[in-house]
Amino acid sequence: MIILGVDPGTNITGYGLIEYTNNKFRRISHGVIKLPSSKSLSEKIEIIYAELDKLLKMYRPDEFAIENCFLW
Repeated sequence: MIILGVDPGTNITGYGLIEYTNNKFRRISHGVIKLPSSKSLSEKIEIIYAELDKLLKMYRPDEFAIENCFLW
């Protein structure tokens, strides 16, 4: 099973991919999507969507987990 986890943010969105097989976890990949501060929120969301879409197509995860967004 492959799991994609995402920590959303409007300036930096983090992600990690792990594989769970035979009761063991293995890191596949991790990284960040850095978003230009000059972009509008809608443009940033479009970039996040495009980058996550690439990950979904490349790794084809079975599960997806996303952290709640907190606004202050």
